[in-house]
Amino acid sequence: MRLTLPQFSACLVALLLLPPCGYVLAQPAETDNQIPNPEFYGSLGVFDSVGGTEGTISGTIPTLWRAFVRGGGNIGVDVSPLLPDELFAGSPAVNAASVTIDDFGADDVGFDTSPTRFTVDPARTYRVQVYMRSNNSDSSDQDVGIAVPVFDDQGAFTGRAPGSFNTTVTDTWTLYEGPDFQEAAGTSMELSFRLAPGASDNAIQIALPEIVGVPLTNQALNPGFEGTGGSAVGAVSGTPPDGWRAFAVGGGDVTVSSEPLAADALYPNSPAGQLVRLTVNSLGADQGFDNEISLMPIIPGRHYQGQVYLRSGNQDTSDVPVGIGLNVFDELFNVVNTGVYGGVAGSQWDLFSTFSVRSDPSAFVASLAIRPTAAGDTLLIALPRVLGPQDTFFQSSFEALPVP
Repeated sequence: MRLTLPQFSACLVALLLLPPCGYVLAQPAETDNQIPNPEFYGSLGVFDSVGGTEGTISGTIPTLWRAFVRGGGNIGVDVSPLLPDELFAGSPAVNAASVTIDDFGADDVGFDTSPTRFTVDPARTYRVQVYMRSNNSDSSDQDVGIAVPVFDDQGAFTGRAPGSFNTTVTDTWTLYEGPDFQEAAGTSMELSFRLAPGASDNAIQIALPEIVGVPLTNQALNPGFEGTGGSAVGAVSGTPPDGWRAFAVGGGDVTVSSEPLAADALYPNSPAGQLVRLTVNSLGADQGFDNEISLMPIIPGRHYQGQVYLRSGNQDTSDVPVGIGLNVFDELFNVVNTGVYGGVAGSQWDLFSTFSVRSDPSAFVASLAIRPTAAGDTLLIALPRVLGPQDTFFQSSFEALPVP
């Protein structure tokens, strides 16, 4: 389901003011790749033609990525599946992003990870690696610029992009690498692709972009939704899975249940597990599904994003408007950061994500919340993640605390 901008205000995913009551230990590290969604799953990326002469953006933007035009340009982005071993021996079945620029406009046009930056570790050396090939119809080479702009702690561009490089891409899948570089503490980075005007279609395909950094962990407890030991607050029928909470207060009413989720249902090689079926019987002051009974440890000054796969569970598969939010708390459980996203869950599984949140210096713990916003709708929920670096100090400090 294509969206141009987040469609709902932060009030859709505002914190339910009930006391948080638990902590969880982080799961094993999932990846050391700092690039969000390098498999190019989902379709909820950002179409950004704001500012200057309106440009044209078409196609499917993968979740957590952005296509942008400035000055009347024209860019198309789509995703296509890659077979196992297509990139190299043993390469996984993922998606490639196809980028075509029909009009470079008067200013700027490209494809980047602006919705989700990552925090720099000054002790670490970084390098961009990415598979690319020309997608020109005549198989001609394509010139490409890969940039790694650096931003300060207020989000302003520093004028530095030390990991950037230009290259010429052939029509054969090839691994391209940039220079090694380091950056200062307190900064963050993103990855961008810009094509140089040529004589052909100005088209490339991109796969498995990578910048290796600090290992990232899913902070969410029980992402497979096992068990029936969760919490129900208010007018809730059914039992949530372990570590999760269904709530309906102020006149709201919801029904929650779990059911099997087959392997490969979400994306190639996705794990089997459980999904949650949440039905909003009536709207009240607040209703939804979250993990506030199992708060997740957060490192101050680091980037996090909440992710979850969602699909309409309505009998006619009609769209379900929904808001998701990542709330970051200080030690007194005041909300100090909120990452939000509003969208529409359709008839197919799609990857939803909040925009990247750089945690406040006082950040302590976080929760992920999912709120359908229309009465009568049923939402299917699977594989939630809060992806970020693991706080080992927090983990050792609270390992004796019981998890509800």
